[in-house]
Amino acid sequence: MDYTAQTYNLGLQFALRQEDYAYEYAAGVQNHATGAKMKSSDMIPLGSFTKALTAAALAQRVQEGRMGWNDTVVGWANDIIKRDVGYNLTELFDPAHINDVTLYQLAFMRSGLNDYDDVALLKETMSAAPDRTPKDYLTKFDGSFICAPGTCHHYSSMGFFLLQYALAAESGVESWEDYNEWSFLPE
Repeated sequence: MDYTAQTYNLGLQFALRQEDYAYEYAAGVQNHATGAKMKSSDMIPLGSFTKALTAAALAQRVQEGRMGWNDTVVGWANDIIKRDVGYNLTELFDPAHINDVTLYQLAFMRSGLNDYDDVALLKETMSAAPDRTPKDYLTKFDGSFICAPGTCHHYSSMGFFLLQYALAAESGVESWEDYNEWSFLPE
């Protein structure tokens, strides 16, 4: 874990608990602004866990021919985002780039989208406030790109929020809040 945390600039936690045994380990940085190290007792929002579920749901739909890796996010998510947020994607994101972003680029962190400001949102995320939805982050993001789509790799939760909207649109719902994120699992 130490190697992975250092190599990829991550904070990681691991815990194994059984009735008569407990093991915990933490590695990496918990707060990049202060340099504080990760501890096994640190609270971590589970938001990034949903990235694996979102990617699996997208891959399933691509395999079924319902969506394509090279489809644009604007083609899938623009209308549902406009209904939910009140703005279309070219109003929320740099119009010079957002029209070219594909579902593949979002899923593989190659869209060039910047990430939201972890430090600014950490306090709000960890507070007793209600759960956050992609809509909450879309309205607080500056919409910038760090590179043109497909030309770099950059971690971006925002890209997965856009994928969730694309999946919601594909499922036929009118709003992200109506989307069943678990719908890809077998019954």
